[in-house]
Amino acid sequence: AKTSLLAEYGAADMKYEELSGTPQEQKLANDNNAAEAKKKQEARLAAEKKASEEKAQKRAEDEAKKKAEKAKQDAERKKKEEEIKAKKEAEKKKAEAERKKAEEEVKAKKAKEEAEKSGKPAPKQAEKPAEKPAPPPPSPIKAPPAPEKKKQKVKPAVKPKNPSEAATFELKRRDSLKEELAAAEKAKSDAEQKEKDLTTGLEQAEQDVKKADEAYKSAKGKEKDQKLKELKAAREKKQSTAAAKASATAEIGAKKKELNAAKREVDTNEKSLQASKQAAKESLQKFRDSQKKALEQSLEAAREKESKTKGSVEAATRTFSEAGSSLKSAEQKAGEAIKKAQAELSQAKEAVKKADPGNLLFSPKKDAEKKEVEKERALKKVETAEKEAVGALKKAVEQAKKDEQGAKKAEADAAKKLKDAEASLAAGNASESQLQEAVNKYEPKLFFGLF
Repeated sequence: AKTSLLAEYGAADMKYEELSGTPQEQKLANDNNAAEAKKKQEARLAAEKKASEEKAQKRAEDEAKKKAEKAKQDAERKKKEEEIKAKKEAEKKKAEAERKKAEEEVKAKKAKEEAEKSGKPAPKQAEKPAEKPAPPPPSPIKAPPAPEKKKQKVKPAVKPKNPSEAATFELKRRDSLKEELAAAEKAKSDAEQKEKDLTTGLEQAEQDVKKADEAYKSAKGKEKDQKLKELKAAREKKQSTAAAKASATAEIGAKKKELNAAKREVDTNEKSLQASKQAAKESLQKFRDSQKKALEQSLEAAREKESKTKGSVEAATRTFSEAGSSLKSAEQKAGEAIKKAQAELSQAKEAVKKADPGNLLFSPKKDAEKKEVEKERALKKVETAEKEAVGALKKAVEQAKKDEQGAKKAEADAAKKLKDAEASLAAGNASESQLQEAVNKYEPKLFFGLF
């Protein structure tokens, strides 16, 4: 039983080792898991960065829309207020004129009744001298005009792909944003100064109202009417000054928002500019450290390949030419040999015709016939041999032609690769020059040297 338990424990240990794996396998698995986790984290960070940029852009667009809408609403509100104020002024003047007219009619009627009681004719109303136009009331401090409706922002120009041009673009953009920031700071300062001046003016207007009110209360008779006019003018001035101050206070809030937006724009642009500068420096260093060397090596290999293919073409052309000459010479020799054999056969046939039949022991004709057969065999042998020789040479010529065509194709391919390699290196050098120009623009004080 003890032996059986030990065996079971041993089997369990072996199974555990199989499941858990060797330490090397565990380390490899852990490394793979760490690499996957790192990739996931990088992907997540990139996604978060992109989402953050899109969110910032959307927020900026929303703020611009809100500003435009608010400016529009403020302008409409101001316009309505001015229309209401003008209407009230007109109604007030009309009521004042009607009141004066009614007072004059009452006075005239009263005088007429008194005259009738006394039996005296009613005195004619003395013609009123032409009323002098009342002096214009002191002009109140005008409220600032309603802000003009802002035009929708034009989409910013796309940054050029050329690194040098991109650097110029970003630097100009930075200068422009700094100018806008300075203008926003000045506008805020001007608005604050305007509010300060209007605050002083409002305090003075309140003092004027207080004095006018006291003067009106202490005035008597005709002087009371004049003091009432002065009190009304003082109150109107106070109201207009208060409205102007409220508008100036609101304008300060708007200018503060514009200033904060300008600061954010400058900050965002500066971060983008620094990132572009760093990217240009890294790209330049990477090109000089590895990419340029690889391009130069590719160009050198392409030149060697093209040189070899040129030699191969020359050799193939020479072989094709020599094969053609050999074929031509062989065809000429074959023709001559066949003609010679045919002539000998013809002579043998003529000899057969002319030969004497002879007798059983000696027959020149039979000898001539044997010779004719030999000449026929010789002709066939020559024809066969020459045909085989010429055929072999024709195959050699065809092969030489194929070899020449293949060599020329290889030469064309090598020439194209050489051209591509030269273009790639030229493009790389141009990119290097553009990157160096970009770095010089980003860091003009460090013009000499690598960076």
